[in-house]
Amino acid sequence: MNAPFTYASPTLTVDALKHSIAYKLMFTIGKDPSIANKHEWLNASLLAVRDRMVERWLRSSRAQLSQDVRQVYYLSMEFLMGRTLGNALLAMGIYDDLNQALDEMGLDLAELMEEENDPGLGNGGLGRLAACFLD
Repeated sequence: MNAPFTYASPTLTVDALKHSIAYKLMFTIGKDPSIANKHEWLNASLLAVRDRMVERWLRSSRAQLSQDVRQVYYLSMEFLMGRTLGNALLAMGIYDDLNQALDEMGLDLAELMEEENDPGLGNGGLGRLAACFLD
């Protein structure tokens, strides 16, 4: 079904990021900002950044589908990607904006990034090689 659908793209301003983080913390995570811990603030920040990534991802997916291109998938249980927030922020060009938004909210991006867990996806071997190629 191709019903018309409209939406407002998430903006990349510092104020929009602050609003989005607070909104995610309250309405997605369900936590009052005055008692939220660092891990909850991290999750709210991750969700706010993800919202800004999804539109680009969907646009890429549509382009691939319209061109009938082939895709290669590689699955390895030994795939060490490491923490992803910092890389995503740099790739999107919003590291400084998020840093400023969190600073204005009384939070430290570096401290929140320390809360991010490394994904437990194996250790070494061909998975590590694949991660290096993707990096």
